[in-house]
Amino acid sequence: MTERNENPVDRYVRTQGDYCAHTVITTTQVVILFAVLLSLALVFYLSPVLSFYMVLLLGSLLGVGIICSRLFVYAIGLKRCHNKAQLAIDDASLPIYSVLVPLYREQEIIPHLVESLSQLDYPQDKLDIQLLVEEEDVETRNAITELDLPLFIMVTVVEDGTPRTKPRACDYGLELAKGEYVVIFDAEDRPEKDQLRKAVAEFEALPKQVSCLQARLSHYNCQEALTARWTDLDYLLWYSVSMNGLQRLGIPMPLGGT
Repeated sequence: MTERNENPVDRYVRTQGDYCAHTVITTTQVVILFAVLLSLALVFYLSPVLSFYMVLLLGSLLGVGIICSRLFVYAIGLKRCHNKAQLAIDDASLPIYSVLVPLYREQEIIPHLVESLSQLDYPQDKLDIQLLVEEEDVETRNAITELDLPLFIMVTVVEDGTPRTKPRACDYGLELAKGEYVVIFDAEDRPEKDQLRKAVAEFEALPKQVSCLQARLSHYNCQEALTARWTDLDYLLWYSVSMNGLQRLGIPMPLGGT
């Protein structure tokens, strides 16, 4: 049985250690790495010039292969993907939606964050929003206490420990989440007001084996700086072309952020 005071991170390590990064490198991996490095050193010692040209050739082939594979994914991704779900779901049928917001040293933007979350177009009695604050982050906690939080926004204090990361904080929030669906927002995010409704409609329209949706990120200050416009174009290429191509090819898609 699990002890009541055991935190989520320790429990995941104990029960699902093979699926987490608690063990950085295994003994088998150390042996293989050592054997590879020893072999390379021996080859370079016996024939340094030939080895240099072989490494150069392999590196060039690898670079060309990466470029060609990306161009192929882009070409596939430019084709139109499935139509967005237009399913209208009445408020009474909407499920409870949990929103996890990991925070660390975010005291300055707390008012803007709460304002954005309060504007979500979703029944308030079906919103389960948690502000995940580290135990030692007193500044952020004080900034939150100065606000009159809506009833659907609660504060979850993450027990101090290591590693102090967003995934670890989200593990704590997931333990308390009440929703059928869960979404993670960063403190600086400004989600579209109907984003949760769109997500529910997509899940209802897609096959049951689909367990995760990824929203496209864009910048709200594109007109303020050239670098912001460049970054936004990069995000547009990634989310609207690359990810679409990976989806059409049936290749596992990486999730943004941590």
